[in-house]
Formats: sequence, structure tokens, C-alpha cells
Amino acid sequence: TRSITLRRSFTPAGIGPIRYPQLWDKSLFLYVATTAPHGPWVYARRDRKRFKGFEAPRPPSFREADMSDKPAAMQRLKEFPDDRLEMVDTWYRGYLRCLAGVDHAVDRILDALDRFDETRDTYVIFTSDNGFLFGEHWDIGKLSPYEPSIRVPLIVRGPDVRVGTVAGELALNLDLAPTLLEIAGAPTQEDLDGRSLVPLLRERAGTGWRDDFLMEQLDFEEKPDAEGDPQLPPYVGVRTERYVYVEYLGSAEGERELYDLEIDPDQMENLAGKAEVAEIEGRLAARLAELRGCKGAGCR
Repeated sequence: TRSITLRRSFTPAGIGPIRYPQLWDKSLFLYVATTAPHGPWVYARRDRKRFKGFEAPRPPSFREADMSDKPAAMQRLKEFPDDRLEMVDTWYRGYLRCLAGVDHAVDRILDALDRFDETRDTYVIFTSDNGFLFGEHWDIGKLSPYEPSIRVPLIVRGPDVRVGTVAGELALNLDLAPTLLEIAGAPTQEDLDGRSLVPLLRERAGTGWRDDFLMEQLDFEEKPDAEGDPQLPPYVGVRTERYVYVEYLGSAEGERELYDLEIDPDQMENLAGKAEVAEIEGRLAARLAELRGCKGAGCR
């Protein structure tokens, strides 16, 4: 089995038997999107007692002590009562139990490939649409611009992929479509914002790969949700290999965040507005403006 993990990629299902093996005489594309581990945590009975005593990770950003440099909407999260945060570990255990169901589904798919002797000729891509915060910066959710929210797994195995290879380039979900088109031998559509990951899979990316990308979260309603929790305002941002720069919109117009991930991977110190990073902030703001208006090859 050949596999590659794209470490820097950015976001319970029952899989029934494959009943039509005759279809495998032709090319096959199978897209499986599980609900898990999305809440509510619904998991298989076989997994209901697993992960007892497990706690959500406690990085330095967990229930961050000093939120004074964060946007006002983030600071309001500290007003949550303690019992809201005590449920994080319960949620985390449910999350893991749901993922056990995903593991089971993936295992059955891979077994089917082996059973029909298709493994050697098949690419398998495992990824997700978003990350999740379990109490980092007091947040519980997936909509903030912080690393646990924007990063997702991306694991690929298939022909010409060397086992154990880890690529450090910035990969995005929008790269999946051009990747699959190239694998299938189909012509690439020039209006796609993403780029094929095949060169990374075959270790020939060379120079010219992206060194930044656009972040956008514009689909916000700036009012409390159904549980009365405050919602984050809309934002746009740029993520480079070293920095994260964010500009908030709507009622938070003018609020900004800037983090140096090289020295502050947990995003504890917001550098926006500080004189010593003024040149960097200006450069990132200009690049953000460019990316917001890009399309097609200009976004790659």
C-alpha cells in the first residue's frame, strides 16, 4: 500500500456491500461523505463504551487566560458559564466514537478494493471539510479563523505515491477537483481556482507552488444562535507559510488579527497594530486585497 500525508492541508456511516462488481470493469469514481463526526454525536452501539475518560486536548490556547488582544466577539466567549466548557470532554468522546464509525466505513471500502483486485490502480483520498475547536480560545465550533478550525487531514494513497511521504506544501480542498481530473486523464478546466496535487504525490512539485491562500467566512448572521451564544462576525484573511492575517467585517469592521505561527503556533499573541510588524501587516493586507479579487489561475 502506498500512501502520502499532506501535513499542511487546509476543513457513523454504514457502507453497504458493493453489489455490482461488473461495474468495476470500467473506471470508477466513488464519493463518500459521512455525517460523522458532525454533531449531534450519533455513533454505533459497538462504540458506545469506547474512549471512557478521554479528555479534549489542552493546548496553551485552551481556555486562554488573556483574551484582551482578541476581537470583541471572541472576548465575549469567556462569558460562557463553566458548565458549557465542562461539556467539551463529553463532546470530544462522542467525536471520537463517531470517528470510529468513519474508520469502520473506510476499512470496508478498502477491503472491497482488495477483494476485487483494484487497489494497485486506485487512488484513495481521505479529507474533511473543516476542523473544530474544543475550547481553544474559549471557542467550541468550526467557524473561527484559527488553525484548529481551518486545518483538515488530507491523506492520499495510490499508484506512484511513495509510502510515508509527507509534503510540506500548502494544499487546499479546492485542489481536489483538478487533481482528480489529472488522475483521470481529463483536460483541466482553466477557470478552477485550485491546482492539481499530482506533482506533490509524485514528488516533483518543484518551484512555483503557492505560498499563501485566501480565507473567507462571509455567511454569518450577526445575532445569537438558537442557544443564545454570540456569533462571530464575518471575516476575510490570508494564510501564508508563516503568518495568519485576518480582517473582520460587518459590526467588527476595523478589527484585525495577525499571528506569527513560527514563534506562536497556538495563536496566543495578536500582533496586529504593533509597530514592529507594520511592514509585514501592510504586505499581508495588500496580498489579501489581491486574493479577494482573484479567479482561476490567479488564485493558484
